[in-house]
Amino acid sequence: MLSANSTPKKFDDLFQRLDTKKFFHGCCSIQSVFQKERSIKLKPGQVIDRRILMGFAKEQKTIEEWSLFLKFLNVPQEVIRQILNNIQNADTLLFGIEEMDDKATLKVYLEYWNFLVSLIQQGKHDRQPFALNRGYKWEADSPEHWKEDIYWCYPLLTLTEIHNRIKSLTIINDAIFKYFLSPVLFQNRSLTGSQLIYLEVIGKDNARQSFDINCYKGQLSVADALPFLLELAQQWHIRNDLLKLPKYSTRSLGHISGGVGRDNQPFLSIYVED
Repeated sequence: MLSANSTPKKFDDLFQRLDTKKFFHGCCSIQSVFQKERSIKLKPGQVIDRRILMGFAKEQKTIEEWSLFLKFLNVPQEVIRQILNNIQNADTLLFGIEEMDDKATLKVYLEYWNFLVSLIQQGKHDRQPFALNRGYKWEADSPEHWKEDIYWCYPLLTLTEIHNRIKSLTIINDAIFKYFLSPVLFQNRSLTGSQLIYLEVIGKDNARQSFDINCYKGQLSVADALPFLLELAQQWHIRNDLLKLPKYSTRSLGHISGGVGRDNQPFLSIYVED
């Protein structure tokens, strides 16, 4: 579900902290096709662009080898235990980094896409929500305070149904919907629901309510979305900051995620293949 390229060296200057650099280069040490997405996260008054997501097929390593690799990356021990307990039906492991000012968040995800497809093809799953991803996240400075998020996929939704589900997330910021989602997705007559994969995350003990939409099959480019992203940035007083960043205009628009984060602040992120 990520793009596939093998040029990690161009990201050498992306991160500033030694621990995030070590985590990144540890992921690069896997001898395989290197899958990656860059992303830009917008919040009122803030743009975060030191973000990357890297994915590897589970079959590239045995379970024991993955255990050793997670230890090599200094993943918290309890997170490793959780990952190994839930890895059986996964097909992909994803590793993420987000750096902001002097803080860094490290992430590991399990993805069960092939398992979901298999269940649908066998007639064992239809439109009910499915736990597509398990995400484990921790601050690099306090790994003992890790968190788990479940990303619930709602398969086979129409575009109207996706629209209605997002609107049902009552704390979704109006600016996100008005200035970005509506013009990019819901007023786009060339899109259908079958071209999108829709997920939600609802925090159990925190304010998070968010969506994630995989747009790769929609064949949208960053250039298609950029004018509306700039309009949202204008509303959040970060247009000039966004204009300073690479535009990735020729790249495919991969994922759109947004809503309200754990900090109770609205956000919108776009992920681009790289």
